[in-house]
Order: sequence, then structure tokens, then C-alpha cells
Amino acid sequence: MTDLADVTGAAPPPIPPDAEEGLALSAAIGSIWTGSRLLIGACSFLYAAFAFTFFYLRSLNSHGLWHPEEQHPSLLIGTSATVVLLGAALLHYYGVWRLRNGLNLDWRVAAITALGLGVLSVGLQVYQLTRLNFYPGSSGYASVFVGWVPVHVTLLLGALYWLETLVARSLRVRNAWRGRGDLGGAVTPEATRLRASLDAFNYFYIYLALVGVAFWFLFYVID
Repeated sequence: MTDLADVTGAAPPPIPPDAEEGLALSAAIGSIWTGSRLLIGACSFLYAAFAFTFFYLRSLNSHGLWHPEEQHPSLLIGTSATVVLLGAALLHYYGVWRLRNGLNLDWRVAAITALGLGVLSVGLQVYQLTRLNFYPGSSGYASVFVGWVPVHVTLLLGALYWLETLVARSLRVRNAWRGRGDLGGAVTPEATRLRASLDAFNYFYIYLALVGVAFWFLFYVID
């Protein structure tokens, strides 16, 4: 079918500024949604590699050296790090729920507390690596454990940096929606993009916490 512009020779009508801004906002929100899900998918492949290695070496158990009895990381430190991380993720989830009900301060308190708890979890996991009674290559279990913890800590640090930027953005642009509702209900582009980023972060932070619980079960319960 012949385009109208080709017949008349006239250029297509310009997009109104409001419509253009709406399209840009929709594209930004869609990018945030898609990017966060792709990030979770990519991290899942990374974690799956460690899970596969764990079960493969455990089933192979060459020369009975999969997991010597004397090789055990600290159960107290590992459990504390996992519980703290899970608590931080749930606290932030609750904070976002409060934000949706118009309680901005509740979310900020929850976010800053979740940030501190996340740093504590990272510190506990790094501290645990300094107190291991085995070397990385001394067994299959040791290799998987010492390989997984730095990867998990690195991803967690990235998530904490993401959270810190969200808190900083909320403080920087709060004047943009002042008088037009709170952050949880404001219709300004800045508030809408920030809420989309918060939802994306929520999924990723809870995902990391659940992965931590799953690998805690592998490292401390199964073996």
C-alpha cells in the first residue's frame, strides 16, 4: 500500500512533545523491565555452572576426595551471612510495599537498612574465606566453595551499588514530584522511572537472597 506521504509529497506530521515524552518514558520502563530479567537469566546460567560442578564432582568422588570430613567452613558465619542477606531482601520488599502506600520515609529507612545488612553479609562471607581450614584445591568441595563465594559476593556488591544509586536518586529528584504526590504515586517521568528501577532491583535482590539460601543448603546441609 502506497504511503500517504509519498502521494502528497508532504512530510509526516511531527509527534507532539507530550506524546514523544510518553513514548520515551514507555521505552525506558520497558528497557528496565527487560534488562532486569535478562540480568537474572544471565546470573542463573552462572550459578547453574557452580551447581552442576557441585553435583558432578560429588557424584564422581574421585579417590574419595570430594569432601574430606575435616573440611568444613564455619556453619555459624555461613548461616549468619545467609540469614542477614535474606532479611535485607525481605525488608526492602516491605519498604517498597510501604512506598506504594505513600510512605516515602518508610522506604528510605528500609532501603538504607537493607543496604547496611547487605554490606554486613558481604563482610561475613569475606571473613569466612580468611578462616577456612582447607585450601581451594584440596578437594572438589573446597574448589566449588572457594570459587562460588567470590562470585556471589561480587554480584551482591553490584546489587548494593545499585541500591545506593536508587536511594541517592530519590533524594536528588524528590523536588521534581513535590506538590504532585509522593514518590509512590507521583506521575512525573522521574518518579515513574525510579519506581520501575525499584521494582527491578527488588526482583534481583530477592533472587540473590534465594540463591544464597539454595547454596547454603548445598554447602552446609547436603555436605
